[in-house]
Amino acid sequence: MILLGDMAVSDRNFIKYTSGIDQQQVDSAFKSINPKRNPESTAFILAKKIINGYAEDWWEYSMPEKMYEMGIYSPLQLLIHFCSSIADINPDHDYPFLFGTIGALISLLTAKIDDPEDADKLDRGRENFKARAEDYRKILQTIFQMREIREEGENLSIETHIPSSIDDTLKYTPTSLKVKKLGQIFGRGVGTVSAHRFAERVDVEGGVYNIFQDHQKAPSTLLYTLGKSYSHIPSDNISVALHRDRSVIVSAKYNPLLEFYDGGWHISDISSAKDLVNHCLKTHTKLRLLDGNPNVSEKVLSLAYYMASHWHSGILAIINCDCAESDGILERQKKWSENSTAIMKEILGAGTQTDLYITNIRPKEEEDDKDANGFGRVLLTNAIQDGATLFYPDGKFHSAGRVVTKFKDLALADPNLGTGNRAAMKLSEYGVVLKVSEDGAIRLYSGDSNGNKLLTEGFRIR
Repeated sequence: MILLGDMAVSDRNFIKYTSGIDQQQVDSAFKSINPKRNPESTAFILAKKIINGYAEDWWEYSMPEKMYEMGIYSPLQLLIHFCSSIADINPDHDYPFLFGTIGALISLLTAKIDDPEDADKLDRGRENFKARAEDYRKILQTIFQMREIREEGENLSIETHIPSSIDDTLKYTPTSLKVKKLGQIFGRGVGTVSAHRFAERVDVEGGVYNIFQDHQKAPSTLLYTLGKSYSHIPSDNISVALHRDRSVIVSAKYNPLLEFYDGGWHISDISSAKDLVNHCLKTHTKLRLLDGNPNVSEKVLSLAYYMASHWHSGILAIINCDCAESDGILERQKKWSENSTAIMKEILGAGTQTDLYITNIRPKEEEDDKDANGFGRVLLTNAIQDGATLFYPDGKFHSAGRVVTKFKDLALADPNLGTGNRAAMKLSEYGVVLKVSEDGAIRLYSGDSNGNKLLTEGFRIR
């Protein structure tokens, strides 16, 4: 059996830099999720829930509050420890790129096991899992080798799906290219390539099994409607994409899971982050009497992720805006912000409806669909200016460019906090706040003025 105790805990301390939790928290979480099941079965079940888009809660016998208190918002935080504990992965050799660990994680996520609690099926699934993990490790190595190649001053990019979506009887598409040329011509956003021969060590080649013939699902197009990213990934596949900014992103359908940038892997898992934001919105004392909308967290997180993935900083706050205004924690709105808000309402407001709701943004369905507008793109442009962008819990846009005052006392609580994070923490007394940093991190703040901090930096993604 592949158990968490196969390797000394001290050997796996480096995984904490990716997961944000230590082995003791991992062991406690596995027991809390289902005390009757061994960690290996739980790991396979959690992986299946992730690849199925979290159709059901992942914490099972536990409660989300208990997980959040331990600093666990995503099951990936547990699974990356699980995969690093496999006995034949040497952590000294695996660090810092974690080829073996991430290869094992992709194999775990794509494992074909109908019932992980059935011992016979788990035995067969385990052998399949370990065999594929080695191939996926080599595929990752090939993609990271491409990451170091520059052609005429340009970085390469590529996207592949694991396992390949093409017919399994084909080892690769009939026409193939050397991997360097493949990245130059069929880079990310142009098509999706087959990685069947990426695991080979000599004459690495790849074929193309999908070319994007329209841009309806391109990131720049989805931004206008704040649509879900990675919609083109088959539901039972994992995408590994090398971007031209040299980041590497491992994604499931609609959900970025892991991202390599700034010298290490970072857990994203926007779907789990949405559950955390919804929990904070439901439990915050200043929001309990206000109307809410369950879709507001998804849209605001989409905006935050677009900001982070393009290295833009800003503050997005879902708060009791009227209460914050009456308490005088916001400076008077600057002229440019007033005018920008007025223009958005005049141009984007439908007819006499001048209130703008981030939850009403949706894709165009017809050419003359007037309700589909560029509000997402306009919001991004406003959100990256100085100050915070404010929304009510029902998704109604309040204003952008709002400067927070009266937060000097927070410097005493944590002198390492910068101005932006202190402003976000002050706003969190009135609701839930996402602080997007230039380094790509998204932090969540939620609490109240009585010192009842639900979460301070509940997650750090991208």
